[in-house]
Amino acid sequence: MPMTAYQTWGPITPSDTVDLPRLTAGIWVGTAGNLVAVTAGGDTSTLLAVPAGCWVPLAARRINATNTTAGGLVAFYG
Repeated sequence: MPMTAYQTWGPITPSDTVDLPRLTAGIWVGTAGNLVAVTAGGDTSTLLAVPAGCWVPLAARRINATNTTAGGLVAFYG
């Protein structure tokens, strides 16, 4: 599946309380680790052992700091 050319993106600073500016269309993971994402509805999911250099097509409103060990996170917005 081809990736869309996104015009808006930015670094993610994981936080347990502060939401991203809007829902992501995807997240780039620069450094391997776990990713704890909060959905639009407020549910929390943990993606375990996400590899470095991975594109995760995920609509997340926040990436929690607690238990997120992945780094170099970049949010892409649709």
